[in-house]
Amino acid sequence: MMTEEEEGRYGFGTTIAIDAFIKHLASLPARSQVLLCINIATLLRNTLSKFTVTGEGKVLQNKDTHGLNVPEALNFTKTVMVDIANEIAAVCAQRFPDEKHHIIYYLTDPLKQLPSEWIRSQTSESALRLDAAVRAILRSAKPVDQTNNNVQMHIRYADQMRVPSYKGISEMLNGFASYHVPVHLISHMPLDYHIKFYSGRDGILYRSHTGEMVPLTSEALSKTVFKEPDVPFYPATHVLLGDKYLVKGCLSKKERDRFIELAKANHWNLRTNDYIMQKIKENNFTLPYRLG
Repeated sequence: MMTEEEEGRYGFGTTIAIDAFIKHLASLPARSQVLLCINIATLLRNTLSKFTVTGEGKVLQNKDTHGLNVPEALNFTKTVMVDIANEIAAVCAQRFPDEKHHIIYYLTDPLKQLPSEWIRSQTSESALRLDAAVRAILRSAKPVDQTNNNVQMHIRYADQMRVPSYKGISEMLNGFASYHVPVHLISHMPLDYHIKFYSGRDGILYRSHTGEMVPLTSEALSKTVFKEPDVPFYPATHVLLGDKYLVKGCLSKKERDRFIELAKANHWNLRTNDYIMQKIKENNFTLPYRLG
């Protein structure tokens, strides 16, 4: 059992990522704008790590066995969201006082992004119960906009975006800040990493639980998601190879091995998305659906 100090002020995982982000802010130029995106599902998973979910998502039980129902748990998570925004606002007010900054908390609906047959099944009871809590947010939450100093906090949910996915997030980013402002991302969902491709901006992924900083590039993300440095991370390669969180992947082991060998032999990690798409077609790999 972790101590309060080990869990951190925002729950284990989230605190580590936020601390890595705040530390990185100190290295940015004085007139930088901050654009931070945090997946609410990641935040919920981490902030509620101190609780055991029971009763099919209806009751959350803490270490002292005092009951906490789902609405209370979600309110607890929202409190954490505000606390994070306030801490970052204080840093930005001191470090970048003349710029406007944005923190965007978002929750997408993967069922609207992927065909159901290509979604990994969640077999653990805790995952299913946490998913029930997330659906409760989708049903009841309202959008939020709040300003603290020169930092604006935005909370958005899938049905409040014109496109209920990473594309919708990208649209929001482009509405809040110009294209030259990089995006800082905290998310455990590889689908979200496509924000880089659809927003057209550079960025950094901060991995919860480790604080590792990963550039939002096709090469760096391939090592994070695929564990195959020769296959660049693009929407099409993501569909074919999948990930360990949500996307099942659609290649057999034999096809996967052939795909990776072609990538290695032809240096696909140095190629563009258009080139990869062409080679997928030429080598008769079938994309059953498209991510975008």
